[in-house]
Amino acid sequence: INLITARDIEKLNTSQHDNEFDLEKRLNNLVGNEEAKEFLRNQYKLIRVKEKRKKLGLSTDINRYMNIIFTGEIGTGKKTVLNIFSEILYGMGIVKAKNIVEINKDEAIDCINNNTSFQEVLNKQIGKVIYIDGSEFLLRPYSNKIIKDLIKFMDKNSNNSVLTLSGREEDIRKLMYLNPELNYRFSAMLNFKDYSKDDLINMALGILEDKGYILDEASINELRNTIDELYNNKNLTLKNALMVKQYLDILIREQSIRICDIRINNKEMNVIKTEDLIKSREKFILKNIYN
Repeated sequence: INLITARDIEKLNTSQHDNEFDLEKRLNNLVGNEEAKEFLRNQYKLIRVKEKRKKLGLSTDINRYMNIIFTGEIGTGKKTVLNIFSEILYGMGIVKAKNIVEINKDEAIDCINNNTSFQEVLNKQIGKVIYIDGSEFLLRPYSNKIIKDLIKFMDKNSNNSVLTLSGREEDIRKLMYLNPELNYRFSAMLNFKDYSKDDLINMALGILEDKGYILDEASINELRNTIDELYNNKNLTLKNALMVKQYLDILIREQSIRICDIRINNKEMNVIKTEDLIKSREKFILKNIYN
């Protein structure tokens, strides 16, 4: 009675939102993160099959929980990937918000200090993909009540909300080991590795291209040299994507200052020169160096 034939699958129509969502197009904009891309592809397939089972009148209790654990350093693309996952869920009509909502761990700590329920904070975000970074705080002795509130929330809203905890891998694994009931309610754990040097170069070039800036061959080589120097500098306070994004912010500022008082055409307005890159590198290192 539970046999699904190829003809059954062909008869099923996905939702209008689902037809409009192009996952591969979104993934093409992701630099690196190959494991995260495969995770998103698999989650998309899992959700689509779950929807097809629902339309066929079959049980959908399998894989009840969609909650996820992310581990990795800051700036490795965790929130970017989670936003794509939220778009998938929104497109399938599972959550009501396209973008994720972030709950600061301090909100949980305030609930403890004020003797209020963390569930009240969570209930305001029903129907959304919720992201809690720095989840290592749940290892502290006073966090037992918070963990209980998280479990209650996930059980009550497993069909319309997704909770994502994020933190350092070693601490998160310890948290899950000590709290098997919490661990049970997370279907997957995904570790985000640091970007490679080539990933960061491609990221920088992609961001500049998207913003309409133009680099000649000399400027591209200087950009590569800059990212290489920043990548190998172990005394910088920013790493990964945050390093690239702040450097580019400084670069665009320097380029704007250079062209402000000169007469140029529209094309020249977007030209990045090697001098812009060199000045920006010096200012970025001066700001972020830690001895």
